[in-house]
Amino acid sequence: MILKNCLSYPNNDIIDIKIKDGFVSDDSDDDIIIDVGKNMVIPSFSELHIHLDSAFILDEDLENKSGTLEEGISLWDKYKKEKLNPSELRGRVMKAIHLLENNGVTRIRTNVDVSDPTLTALKEMMRIKNEVKNVDLQITAFPQHGLFTCTDNSELLEKSLELGADNVGIAPHLEDTYEEGIKSIKTAYDLAEKYKKNIDGHIDETDDPESRFIELLAKERIKRNFKGSVSAGHLTAMHSYNNQYANRVIGLIARAGIDVISNPLINMHLQGRYDSYPRIRGVTRIREMLDHGVNVSIGQDCIMDPWYPLGSGDPLDALFMALHAEPLMTPDLLEHSLNMITYNAAMAFGAKNYGYSYGSQGDFIVTDAKNPVEIIQYRHSRKVIRKGFLIKGD
Repeated sequence: MILKNCLSYPNNDIIDIKIKDGFVSDDSDDDIIIDVGKNMVIPSFSELHIHLDSAFILDEDLENKSGTLEEGISLWDKYKKEKLNPSELRGRVMKAIHLLENNGVTRIRTNVDVSDPTLTALKEMMRIKNEVKNVDLQITAFPQHGLFTCTDNSELLEKSLELGADNVGIAPHLEDTYEEGIKSIKTAYDLAEKYKKNIDGHIDETDDPESRFIELLAKERIKRNFKGSVSAGHLTAMHSYNNQYANRVIGLIARAGIDVISNPLINMHLQGRYDSYPRIRGVTRIREMLDHGVNVSIGQDCIMDPWYPLGSGDPLDALFMALHAEPLMTPDLLEHSLNMITYNAAMAFGAKNYGYSYGSQGDFIVTDAKNPVEIIQYRHSRKVIRKGFLIKGD
């Protein structure tokens, strides 16, 4: 395939993109030539924080009446007990993956709840991972109830890593005590070192300004000189930190090289539920972290489940919310905000061959926009290229 007359992002150069054997090349067999007419062609999206195992389960029996994280967890537990099985999970997961694909996502990192003693969801997700062709799929073994709230949780997490999960998940703010939250972070690093895995945590997903596990996650990485990647999702408590402390901890995050994943759609919905007015927004301090050089990306998190009744599977929707919630509306911030669902997200995913250069994987989105702001503003139809093949669009 050759994509001719492409406007590149963020350099705004007019280039031709030649793809051969799935990768950007110096030449091509010229089987397919698409002249994009100097419209913007961007490297494909990466979805770094989503729960595919709970996607599309929302019905009237699972309505989250309080709108809280805690009630959502309770409803998910009910669903797992009464309805979850490999066949129905597969149908929902594949529906969600196809939705993401059609929106231009070719890398997905999904959290999978491993609190079930049978590990039903994890085992089926491992099978799906080995079958899908149009996305690169990573699995985070996610202890939905923390590691020490139940006797078997830490053992189930370790078993999940033995079965092949890619990342060690944690949720220290869900532990029964602060001491056990600290212990869960150290356990995650122990397991990551033992099994040579990365860490991908739900961290401080609460409005409580006293929830400060992110500083422990960052400091532990520095102390251990941990070589794997470490991602911190949500960080909504940071919204409520005093400014002096927030500035200090953001500097620590930057020094530790932690990848941060904000999930503004869900956090705008779930946070502030214990407030009247003024009500907490709950979206983490994206702009301040970007200013400190932290690698920040944007995640979808949920699609029609007990935590979120909507969800399009489109990273542009999540980015659009982030731009308003923070806000990130200056011309320069708008111009470069696509980084959070392209380059920044690919870096956090661990993609080694991303972009327009020789040897990069041939995954691109062909738009009808003339600049990145138009892509965000209008979100027009798009062609999706996966390893040099057109998987969506005419």
